[in-house]
Amino acid sequence: MGADGSLNSTLNETANPDACPVHYETTATQTIKTMAYCVIILLSLVGNSIVIFTVWRNNSMRSVTNLFIGNLAASDLLITFLGMPNMITQLYLGQKWIFGEAICKIVVFFQSVSVASSILTLLAISFDRFWAIIFPFKRRPSFFAARLMLGVTWVISLAVMAPFLYAQRVVVVADGYEMCIEDWAPTFNPQTAAKDYTLILFVTLYAFPLLTMLFMYSFIVSKLWKRQIPGFRSSGDEIRTRTLRKKVVKMLITVITLFCVCWLPLHVYLFIVFFAYDKIPCFDSSLSFYFTSLFLGHANSAINPYLYALFHRKYREGFKAAWTCSAIIPDDMGFSRTYSRRRSSSNITWLTRSNRSLMIDRRFSTAAISEKRRLSAVTIAEKRRYSTATMPGTTRNALSRKQGTVTKPVNV
Repeated sequence: MGADGSLNSTLNETANPDACPVHYETTATQTIKTMAYCVIILLSLVGNSIVIFTVWRNNSMRSVTNLFIGNLAASDLLITFLGMPNMITQLYLGQKWIFGEAICKIVVFFQSVSVASSILTLLAISFDRFWAIIFPFKRRPSFFAARLMLGVTWVISLAVMAPFLYAQRVVVVADGYEMCIEDWAPTFNPQTAAKDYTLILFVTLYAFPLLTMLFMYSFIVSKLWKRQIPGFRSSGDEIRTRTLRKKVVKMLITVITLFCVCWLPLHVYLFIVFFAYDKIPCFDSSLSFYFTSLFLGHANSAINPYLYALFHRKYREGFKAAWTCSAIIPDDMGFSRTYSRRRSSSNITWLTRSNRSLMIDRRFSTAAISEKRRLSAVTIAEKRRYSTATMPGTTRNALSRKQGTVTKPVNV
């Protein structure tokens, strides 16, 4: 968070440029570090873009937690565009700045804003999970409230990092050598202002949020993983909900832990520079740790989206669709599922109509056959009655014998 300017300011104030040897990277070292940064830039651009696209395109992903994750991806993209290329230029130019004062302010300011937005978004996610799991019967924040909360996180980030727009400037340090550094004069004391501001940022945007999240996730874990009451059986829906929430919590704890680990070396380095700089021999001896600490912080932006894919099936499907260049996201993502459901429902409707018409045809044909048989039976009965009434006695007796009845002759 403003590491470049803070570091340069301290070095300018405490070290004599003529007394310290100028450090130059070897060609092999520059190449390796440049390739490493190119890899994390590519991974971050691809991964975070897919995460944002997945949340934006998939209606089933429009949840509060996924909205926050999309915001994290946007913050990581901002770091990728501004912070990482700046570090590559430092590999070849050293601390020399050639891009003017406006770019000096913009790069440091927005890189710091994006890091602040990331930690505040993680804090907002923690509050959302805490509320949903610890107080399951209370109303959760709506999607609109979540968007409003994200707006507040960006406003706070902009406000907290606004002093960089004043302090960050291009200063000539020696023989026309320009550096983009923090210079708090004349409004503030240049000896103490940078130290105080660094301490404020560490407490408000690192220590306090992480301690708060540690407290909340301790309650969440104890709630989700506590032993069930003996003799009590949960329903299938409750078990599925609990399992899904466990997966989400595992993912978020991993993301927060990674954020803490990746950015901790930079905070340690800044504390050494600002509060124990007399123990650092010179600028030359601190370059390797300086590069490593910033590289780890930037690498966090590249790792995050692949953590989402590791823990969440729908993000995984989004990555698969992107790698295979699929025009339509698979059914599990919910995109083509709408089409398949419409198609299957239309087929079912057609089959239902066909079956219904077939049943009606059968019903009518059966009724017609029954009516024909009934009419035929009536006609035969009428014919028999008529013939019986008109035939002679001998014929009638013969007919009776054929039918199994005996008729005595009638004496006339």
